[in-house]
Order: sequence, then C-alpha cells, then structure tokens
Amino acid sequence: MASALAACSQGAPAAPADLRVASATAGRVTLQWRDRASDEDSVHVERSLDGETYVELTALPADTVVFSDTTAPVQTTVHYRVRARNAQGASAFAGPIAVVTPAWWAPSFAPASWVLGQLGFYSAKDNFGQPPTENSRVEGSMAVADGKFFMVDSGNNRVLVYDEMPKNSSASATMVVGQPDLRSGGGGQELGQFQSPSYVKVVDGKLYVMDTGNNRLQFWNTIPTVPGQPADGAFGRITSGGYCVPYGLNRPLGFTVAAGRLILADSDNNRVLIWNQVPQGSGAEPDVVLGQAGFTTCASNDDNQDGQFSMQASARTLSRPTDVWSDGTRLAVVDQGNHRVLIWTTFPTQSFTPAELILGQRDPRLNACDDDDQDGGRDLRPSARTLCGPAMIEGDGNQLFVSDAGNHRVLVWSTFPTMSFMPADAVLGQSDFHHRAYNDDDQDGRTDLTPSPRVLYNPGVLFLYRSWLFVHDIMNQRLLAFEARQPE
Repeated sequence: MASALAACSQGAPAAPADLRVASATAGRVTLQWRDRASDEDSVHVERSLDGETYVELTALPADTVVFSDTTAPVQTTVHYRVRARNAQGASAFAGPIAVVTPAWWAPSFAPASWVLGQLGFYSAKDNFGQPPTENSRVEGSMAVADGKFFMVDSGNNRVLVYDEMPKNSSASATMVVGQPDLRSGGGGQELGQFQSPSYVKVVDGKLYVMDTGNNRLQFWNTIPTVPGQPADGAFGRITSGGYCVPYGLNRPLGFTVAAGRLILADSDNNRVLIWNQVPQGSGAEPDVVLGQAGFTTCASNDDNQDGQFSMQASARTLSRPTDVWSDGTRLAVVDQGNHRVLIWTTFPTQSFTPAELILGQRDPRLNACDDDDQDGGRDLRPSARTLCGPAMIEGDGNQLFVSDAGNHRVLVWSTFPTMSFMPADAVLGQSDFHHRAYNDDDQDGRTDLTPSPRVLYNPGVLFLYRSWLFVHDIMNQRLLAFEARQPE
C-alpha cells in the first residue's frame, strides 16, 4: 500500500500509457509506449521471467518512448512494465505486458550481416604465413563473457580478446591469451602456451581453452588480465604415446560444460569423455566414456570391443567425434567419421550407452556420406536429412545447428529433433538442400571466383549468442555473423 501511495504522490510524473511490443525477434524485444508526462527525469523499464519478480533493465532519458531489450531469452514468456520518475517520486506502471520471444530464425540462403577476418564479403585473402596482428586470422571457436568477445586464432597459437563484440574487420583485439603480446605467434608447451588451440569457453568465470596440438584442455580460474598469463591447470597431458588411457587425449576438439559436467570430444581416440563434476585440478579421471566400453579401448566403430577398427557403425560407437552439445538433460555428439549426429534424449550415465536418435542416417549400422536412400553408398546430391563430414554443433535447447562441412552448408532444425533421420528445416550456404558446391552464389553447381555474404567453404565452429549465429567459414578464412530475422 505504501508503494502505491508513493507512486501516486503529488509531484510524481504521470504514468506512461499504451505499452506495446513493437517487434520481437530472437534475442531482441522492442517496446514502445506513449509519454504522458512533461516533468519526468527518467524512464525505467523492468522485466520479469515469471510475471511476479521484476528486475530493472535500464533507466532511460526523459521523453524516451522506445527501448530494445537485446538480452531477451529465446522461446520464453517475458513480462515488461515501464514507469517514469522525477525527484518527487515514481509514477504508476504502464503494463505489464507479456510476449513469447521467438527462437533464432533466418531464411535459407540468408546473407551474413558482417564479416571478420577479411576486408569484405567478396575477399578470401590468404593471410597464412604473415606476422600476426590485432585482427588477423580467424581459426577456431568464440565465446562471450562480461561483455568481452574471445576468439581462437589457432595458427598463431593464441586467443584474441576484444573489449566488445567486433562488427567488422577493422575491429582490433586489446588482449591476448597464449602469447606475450599481440605480435607474437609461436607455439609452446608451458602452461598458458598453446599448440594449435581450437576451442574456447567461459564457464562460471573460468576460461577454458582446448589446446589441441598439446592434447590437453587448459583452464584459468579467473579471466586472464595480462598477456601471457599462465594457466592454473590442464586436463590431459603432453605425450608422444600412450593416448588410450583415462587421462590421455588424442586430438581433442569440442567440449562443453552442462549441469556441472565436463563433456569432451576426444576425437582421435574415437570417444567422448564425461566428468560428472568439472574437475578442480589436473588429475581427475573421467567418470563415463561414450563410443567405448572402457578407458583403454580407442578403435573406431569397435562395437565388439576387440580393439579393432570396423567399417560398420552401431548406435554406441564413434568415429572421430568432433563436437558435443548438451543442455544438461540431452546430449548431442557430432560423429564426423560416420557422417552423423548422435542424440541421447536422456543424459547417459553409463559407459557405452547407445544413442536414441541419429541425424544423417536412419540405420545405425550405415555411415556413408549423403546416403538419403540408405543403400550404403553416397548419392549424387545431398538432402535435408543427410550429412557429409559434419564438423560442429550448436543449439539453444529448442533449435539445433550443424555445420555440414562436406556440403559447405549449415543445417538448421527449427525444433529440437525428436526422431532419427529427421530433415532440417532451413539451410545456410546453399539455396536448397540439394546443392553442395562451395562458394556457389549463383547456384549453378560450380564454384564462383569469389565468396559472397551467403556462401560457405568448409564451415566449422558455430556459436549462438543472442540474435547472432557466428559461423567459422574455414577455407574462406573469415568469421560470418548471421542475424536472426522476424519471419515475414
């Protein structure tokens, strides 16, 4: 009652009116309202995810009548309300109103909004062998934390750190991890040095970098603040042999942390390792292994666990897994050598658990590239449900994205797959599901002389952040950023 009286006290500004949602796309909700006061000092926007507990998002200048919330979670009911303030008090609220935010969306063959690593969309300049700079090279994954943007530069054995999200190739990093300065690029084996790093994540304030060439995952307990800062520890170890042991990694690639677990694709050991709790030190052995029955067998597609490679896959074997995704309940693994993605709809807690769903193949025994008719051989063209050398995976819990590198495209499932061999709903890099040539903007089935904003050449790492999908376009040596759009 006291707060209501304060809101209506004499001298407080009149409340805004007619609060409405002007637009809603993935990661962005734009609000509009009518200003009814002439004496407010500021306008305050509040948001709630449960309709009861509100948190102030921003304080805007007087007379403001529009605001875009760029941190709105996707596919969520979000509540908003707005009020004015002056020195005498606060007005009543306009609202609340509720909106269900859409998931990430873009039409097939959508062009990227901006590029990093090249001077423009039509350039694929080779910058290999050149001295590193603050913005050269794009080779690996990305992460965002505390407003900073982290990007792996594998060829220069470093992670570049930008103070804010870069929007073009003129953006320059301000800090570097793995090197003493932004002009150095040599590799090393000491903690804090890299040999061909591939993947970066920030989880609970800790920085993790997959040091692929040194067969280890390095971690910093706090975000490094000076170049060359040593890591606090590493999982795995540098070795010239004996990889097929619990602590041995062999060309490890994608990893994630979900529901307190560390999940890691140990690619050349043909397995996925799972720690039920993220280790606090370097010596903890994993709790669960997928793709193998134990920690001392590492052969590809070894269903009978005799230590021998097999040409035939199964629902519980792996061949060169490259990436993992999990929301803590579900788990998806890119099984590159078998041209498929394996999905566990309930998180596996036992080693050698078979996957429940498969994308890219209908029969768990088959593993041919682009085999839509499932006869065991490659078809003349891909389809919406086939894969060829998939590289990386990303998702928001509702949609799923897979970089289908061999077909130079990114496949998009607009709802999380619920059955095996489920076709994708949209594609980036091609105009339809049947084209496969790289850099083929005119879609005549032949490679063009230059790339463009909507083509890809061996796409790799994917990173979803707010309304942006970032795609590492490997052979075009660039990072493309695709922005979600409102369906027309």
